[in-house]
Amino acid sequence: IRKAMKGIIHNINKQRAMVAVLTEQEDYSIFEMLGYDDFDIGDEVSWIEDNPSGGCEVKNISKNTTIEVLFQNHYISEKNVKQQLLF
Repeated sequence: IRKAMKGIIHNINKQRAMVAVLTEQEDYSIFEMLGYDDFDIGDEVSWIEDNPSGGCEVKNISKNTTIEVLFQNHYISEKNVKQQLLF
């Protein structure tokens, strides 16, 4: 059985289309938005698999939408989030 990972969008670099999600494990996953995607800080999101690499569908639970994104990294500590978002 595949487990869904859940988290809350914590930070967004809109210029670089990078999003940081604070996961249930209390670390961060980073994904790149492909095109214009409707994510806001505080949105609850989920995806299948613990640490997908590359393309993956993310469900925005808050907005009831599902969007293809490109995962860049997982298990990031809070002190490294801004660097991962390419600020």
